[in-house]
Order: sequence, then structure tokens, then C-alpha cells
Amino acid sequence: MILKRGFSVMRSSVVTLIQNPGILYPYAIVGILQLFILEILFFMPRYPLIQIFGPMILALKKSPFFLHYPFNFEVVNSWFQSLQVPFYVFVQILFVAKAVLIVQKTEQRQAVESMPKVAFGKYVNLVVGAAIIIGLMYAFNYGYSFLIRRAVQIRSTSGLYFLIKQAVILGGPYINLMVSAFITACFAYVIPLIAIEGDNVFKAVFRNFKLLKGDFFVLLAFLTVAALCFVPFLLVKTNEIAIRSMMTPEGWQMITILGAGLILLIDALQYTGITIVYLKKDRS
Repeated sequence: MILKRGFSVMRSSVVTLIQNPGILYPYAIVGILQLFILEILFFMPRYPLIQIFGPMILALKKSPFFLHYPFNFEVVNSWFQSLQVPFYVFVQILFVAKAVLIVQKTEQRQAVESMPKVAFGKYVNLVVGAAIIIGLMYAFNYGYSFLIRRAVQIRSTSGLYFLIKQAVILGGPYINLMVSAFITACFAYVIPLIAIEGDNVFKAVFRNFKLLKGDFFVLLAFLTVAALCFVPFLLVKTNEIAIRSMMTPEGWQMITILGAGLILLIDALQYTGITIVYLKKDRS
């Protein structure tokens, strides 16, 4: 029953996005900004950007090789991944809120004539809310990395302990994905409450837990199914060494771009569904 309702939310989210493509405009802007960041990182070893970034790369990598092809792509990819958290907290969450407001208008059959505006006070609360959610995800990742370090120390090459070692090490990305879906479900209504109702982050968190009664497992099922769309990319990432050996650096860069785009689409799917469920609860 819960899984069926979760798929129902998924269907509503997909149908809403297809019928109202304007909801994707904020995410499209985020995608363009991501590409702009990648372009800056790609041109770091060239004049005039090398005058700014060259000394930084040399200081961090301790080698001039990373200023030249193909080693410069190692810097591009690692720096791009490192920027994802601050980018999400300070930039992307603003456009997620704008998309939530567009979903509200479409669900209320109101015309969307321009991109919704978000007041500075709302923006500050959105940043704090996003920081809490991302912070919890990274806290789990940190704890899990400790578990991986312990698993690596297991010397068994067969038997139960070997299976545990393999499960912990190889299953890490997938466990992190499921935990991220769980944490998102725990704080599902925080962003809509801030964006739509104008609640401060602390009131939004408190109301979120009250409103989640009866909806939590449905939202968890929906968010988990949506998160599973990222599994193909994780399969590529977990076989990165073998796949990169068969590709040019530019080809792997395209996979990075596709991965970032896939995350955006999953974000759009998840927050559209969350907002639809919230609005139905609010009307009832």
C-alpha cells in the first residue's frame, strides 16, 4: 500500500513536470551555472586564469603536471565535485525554492508569468535549512568512511568476514544514496514551508516533523524510487578505473556533466512530488 502510494506520487510528479515544463526553468538555470563553473575550471591552466589559479594548483598538487593535459582534468573533476556542496547550499537551493513556488502556482491553476522572487529573509532560512540537510548527509558519510577504513583492515579472503568487507566497501555508494533519500524524507517539508509559508528554519523543521505523520513512509518510498534513477551513474562511478582506461579525458568529462544533469532531474522530480503532497495536505 505504501509503495503503491509512493509510485502514485512519482506518477503525479512526472505528469506535472511534463504538463508544466516551466517548473524546470529554475533547474535549467542551475545547469547553465554548473556548466559555467566547469568552463572556468577547464580554462584554469590557460591565460589569464592561470595567473589566478596556477599558484593554487601548484600549492595543492605540488606538481606542474596538473597544469597540463591530460592531468588538468584531474583538477577539473576534483574541484568541481568539491564545489557541489557550497553551490547547492548557497545557489541551487534558491532555485529549488523558485521551482517549489512554480509548482504551487500550477497546482492552484494560477498563471506563471515570470520567475518567482524569493525575499532575502527566505533565502537566509533556505540556506540554513539546506546546510542542515546536507550536513546530516555528510555526517553519515564521515561515519561510513570510518567503517570503510575498519573494513579494509579485515584480512579474510573468504567466509563471512570477507563478505562483510566486500559489502561495506562496494556497497558504500548505494548505502549513501539510500541514506540521502531517508534524510531528505525526514526533512521533506522544510523547503516548501520556508518557500511557500515563509516560516523561519526552526519553525519549518518543527512543523515538518508534525506534518510528516502519516506521510513519512509514502515520501520515503517515493524518494527512494526517484533516487534509484541515479544507480546507473553509480555503476559507472564504481567502475571508474576500468571505464576511464577506455576513454579520453574529455569523454569522462562528459560523463561528469551527464551525472550533474541527472542529479538536477532527480532533484526536480523529488521536490515537485514533495510539494504536491504538501499542498494536498495543506488543502485538507
